[in-house]
Amino acid sequence: MTAQLLTGLLCLWLLQIPTPPPTRTPTASPTPPPKYHSISSFTVQITVEPGGILQVSETAVYQFIGGPFNAVSRSIPLQRADQILFRSAQIDYRPAAVGKNPGQVEVNPTNGLKVTWHLEPTSNRTRAVTLVYTVSGAVEVRPDANVLTWQAIPAARAISLQGGRVSIATRARSPVILQSARALSGSAGVNIAQNQANFTVPALLPGQGMTVELVYAAGSLTTTPPAWQTRRDFARRSAPFFLAGGLGLAALGWLAFWWYLRRSGWKGRKAAQEVPGPAQPEMPPAWIAALRSRGDCGWRGRIAALLHLEQRGIFLLKPANEGISRQTAYRLENPRSSQPVLPHEALLLSALFEGDAEQVELAAALQRLTRWSGRFERAVRDELVQAELLDLPRWKARRAVAWAGAGLLVIGILVTAGAAVVLVPRDLWMLLFLPLGVSGAGLGGLGLAGLNNPLTWRGKREARRWGQYRNSLAARLRTPASEQLRFAEWTPYAVALGLDEEWMDACKKQASTEWLGFTRRLFRQVPERHF
Repeated sequence: MTAQLLTGLLCLWLLQIPTPPPTRTPTASPTPPPKYHSISSFTVQITVEPGGILQVSETAVYQFIGGPFNAVSRSIPLQRADQILFRSAQIDYRPAAVGKNPGQVEVNPTNGLKVTWHLEPTSNRTRAVTLVYTVSGAVEVRPDANVLTWQAIPAARAISLQGGRVSIATRARSPVILQSARALSGSAGVNIAQNQANFTVPALLPGQGMTVELVYAAGSLTTTPPAWQTRRDFARRSAPFFLAGGLGLAALGWLAFWWYLRRSGWKGRKAAQEVPGPAQPEMPPAWIAALRSRGDCGWRGRIAALLHLEQRGIFLLKPANEGISRQTAYRLENPRSSQPVLPHEALLLSALFEGDAEQVELAAALQRLTRWSGRFERAVRDELVQAELLDLPRWKARRAVAWAGAGLLVIGILVTAGAAVVLVPRDLWMLLFLPLGVSGAGLGGLGLAGLNNPLTWRGKREARRWGQYRNSLAARLRTPASEQLRFAEWTPYAVALGLDEEWMDACKKQASTEWLGFTRRLFRQVPERHF
């Protein structure tokens, strides 16, 4: 009795243990059914009428796998033909009206003919579409023959063709005028019977089409060349003349720029025969920047002059606030120093302390420098002219030629790009040689402006001297010997010589001072576009 009781209790306890749910084997997501379509047959019937007019009827049988599919289209580019006119269309051998609704066709006659058949949602079904159109000006007139070249089977990118047939009949003026027929692209069997040629088209891969060529007796179809042939022949005959015209425009532009530079006193490389003058013992940083760029000091010259004035104590640099933001904001104070300054430095001080102000924030000072940049450039050039370092007429001629060359180059490129869209489809591509010649003249002007150095002999010698010093200084910055450089003293000259990035990297390795901190802050705060 006790054993039976224990057995019953054990069974009840086992029944209370939760049974884990059955493990379900994960099933892969169902693969979507394939969706593609192909052309099972493509039948073309072409009737060549006197005058070179083609009456074309195309019937394509599409086989749709998967779906749904809503439309198919056919594009006929206007190549080797004057005009393509839409006549009619059918869907499943029933006439279809023009429209955009299912069961209708959409016709776009721009640059040829494009027809879109709008279908009801179609899946796993075979549909037939038919297109009837007229082509005029398709027969090329040669001295010994009339030639018809036509792409009878289109080269569809993503559609394969299982087979087709092309039949070309001719309404002749004489009993026999068809001399030969062949397939220029694609393989096809040809059967010629008097005035009719039949092509049997095998299976074609996507992207493959078939172009046929039929040769007729001279004058049997037409004696008037089509418009596209007239344009092509004119382009071939006149291309050498337009090419010569473009080259003439380029040469004329080069000669005009060269004459203008010569009139300003440019002597080319022979200018090195002048007697050198004494070397300049010291030179302001703005002058150095202007010599390096042949008369234009640029934003580097303005920053170098600013740093040079602060270095000499002509204005004072102080933090705008204390504490955490000590290294991020500065102000310039005017101590009204009595030290002599050059005209471009006086102009810089006038720009910094506009209205004889006592102090100015750094950001406001830099904005004023931007507004006064043109006057600052002129002041530096005038000083270079007075120091016999720059020939001002040659500098003006160089700038005028550079701007004119850049303008002609841009105009020529824009006109060429715009005209190519219009002229190339009309076989008038030879006209593009004229704007290309204008672009060539612009390139010549830029090249001559680059060759023209407006510096005098003394200016060239100073530019070479400072260029050699720049190279030696750059090499020294890459060696451990850079620790011995006097950074605070030579920073304005490093900026003028274009070594500001290398100089700032070397400054980071030194003990940070307030002046060097201001210099790094200046370059981080002011992008190049402000100068």
